[in-house]
Amino acid sequence: MHEDPKIKRLSVKLFKDLATADEPKSDFWFESVMEIVLFGRYEFTGYGNRVSANRRILGAGQVTFLWIVAPIISLLFVLAKVAPESLVNMTIRDFFTLFFTIGGAFSGIFWKEKVAIHNKWEYLAGLYNDMCREPHAKDVSEYPKRELLRVALAFDLIVMEMWAHRSFSDLFHDCLANAIMAHTENHTASGKFMVQNLSRTRMSTATANNYLAAYQAILLKRANPIVAA
Repeated sequence: MHEDPKIKRLSVKLFKDLATADEPKSDFWFESVMEIVLFGRYEFTGYGNRVSANRRILGAGQVTFLWIVAPIISLLFVLAKVAPESLVNMTIRDFFTLFFTIGGAFSGIFWKEKVAIHNKWEYLAGLYNDMCREPHAKDVSEYPKRELLRVALAFDLIVMEMWAHRSFSDLFHDCLANAIMAHTENHTASGKFMVQNLSRTRMSTATANNYLAAYQAILLKRANPIVAA
């Protein structure tokens, strides 16, 4: 999959919906705070609607500072109060050890995040290539395998939080737009309005899943009316 960086891409902004979360509200907020504060997982650091391997260097810096640099500074502060002579006796080798420990931790965290995104991309790209091998359905009575594979890929993009990746954002936007139009086929004006503003509004992951699930059911029903019965 090759992309031209000059092409403006369509995207959909999603968020986790508290109202439809499986866990209690207290657990939902606790996990959200943990992800942001302790693990640096939010949009600015390359997650969610701004998924990016390179931006995760910021999250790696936050985690390294919080979990390694801050404790080391606290320890040095305590030593300065309790046993100042221990700091005086520190050698250049000790400082280099601290430096390489911090640098190694930072590099390891950043590398882990880059590998995680690459592994997700490889898996999703494989699904995309499988979809592209399938021919387009010639009419509504033909089994729409290609479109069903595209819907399945859209589901995986939500689960793996890769819907905003530049390799898949256009595909996800188009698939969700088709799902909305199919779901609102009796209200075409409202469906067109939603699709036209899809890139400018925020939608919950639960709502996106519902649209895709309804679209999947419509595709199966068109291909095989017996399924609906």
